[in-house]
Amino acid sequence: MTESPTTGVRRTNTRQRLFDVGLELFARRGYDDVTTEEIAAAAGVSQRTLFRHFASKLDLLFADADVATDEFTELLYRQPPGPVTDAVLAAIAEQQRSLPLDETAAIVARIVNETPSLEEARRGYERRFEQTLAEWIAQRHAVRPDNFDVRVLAAVLVAARRVCVNEWQAATGVGSVVPLASRALSAIDDEALSFSPTIDRSAPPPPSGRAD
Repeated sequence: MTESPTTGVRRTNTRQRLFDVGLELFARRGYDDVTTEEIAAAAGVSQRTLFRHFASKLDLLFADADVATDEFTELLYRQPPGPVTDAVLAAIAEQQRSLPLDETAAIVARIVNETPSLEEARRGYERRFEQTLAEWIAQRHAVRPDNFDVRVLAAVLVAARRVCVNEWQAATGVGSVVPLASRALSAIDDEALSFSPTIDRSAPPPPSGRAD
């Protein structure tokens, strides 16, 4: 096993080489114009070997994002009771110390932002992340994940994350993302939410109060 010099994500030598070569080709030629066959050839391995490490070139592109999301989720569940935004910021700061955003993350963000065909993949990733956040928030407040306030807060946090990452990437992707995250989270007051029970949509509507 080797450790990525830029992200700290541990990979085998072959997996690391495939990731590095693939990212370089995506950045230079465009994601849509690169094939898995070309990535494998440039890395000096067979296409079959590539598929042993990555199910697709999309899987390769998002490899670091998936690892980082899993680690971030673990960090969230370790946070002590308190405001959701405080816990999120603490988890971000802790992850930045062990798995910092770096040049590689900036390149991935740029590729995704500049490739229209990846829009649905980005949305799918954000939907999964939003659901993960909703489940965590619901557990902290002892309510269901489909609670209205839970879903609103999870959606706002995902949107804030997107803006922070894009702003960080636009600033050449250097330095810590923590200051941007702190600024964004300061605008979110989760303590103002009641987390009251979700409306029962199966119940009949209340009477209108008007006579026929």
